[in-house]
Amino acid sequence: MERTKQNAPQPLVGQSACRFGSFVLDPARGTLSRLDGAEVALRPKTFEVLRYLAEQAGRLVPRESLLREVWPDVFVTDDSISTRRARPT
Repeated sequence: MERTKQNAPQPLVGQSACRFGSFVLDPARGTLSRLDGAEVALRPKTFEVLRYLAEQAGRLVPRESLLREVWPDVFVTDDSISTRRARPT
């Protein structure tokens, strides 16, 4: 499926909301919502992973960068990322 510029995710700038697909990520409020306004429950680290990836929209994000940004000064295994990716709540 080809993305158009109109529906491609745009990197977050500051605390502005980011729309992708049928979702809106609002870092200022710390929420992920569907376009109909229904909030999606996320664990805090899962939200941080999503926020960081939204900030890097359109770029390849190395696992090491994600670990450094979301889990600074903490040793975590690769399972930490896989778990956040696979289970949003």
